[in-house]
Amino acid sequence: MAHVNVVATVVARPGREKELAGLLLGLVTASRRDAGCMSYHLHRALDNAREFVFQETWESPELLEDHKNAPHFQEFLGKSRELVESLDVKLLEKID
Repeated sequence: MAHVNVVATVVARPGREKELAGLLLGLVTASRRDAGCMSYHLHRALDNAREFVFQETWESPELLEDHKNAPHFQEFLGKSRELVESLDVKLLEKID
């Protein structure tokens, strides 16, 4: 497998979306500096202000794994636990 694409959907607990948005934006800044990060974009759903969607592309599965183990990502996981209602992560490979 060459590049790895990630689509991660994060839903904030009710009333916590602004706080979560701040943490997510900080994660974007730090993650874009990680080795192997080709793109890292954060979106908010137009029909649900509590729903955020990441679209990411990584050079390899190994570099994605390094990102997940990076101190800034681990810190984000700890700080966001009380803010997140649900998290869904899909790993994708481009086929066209």
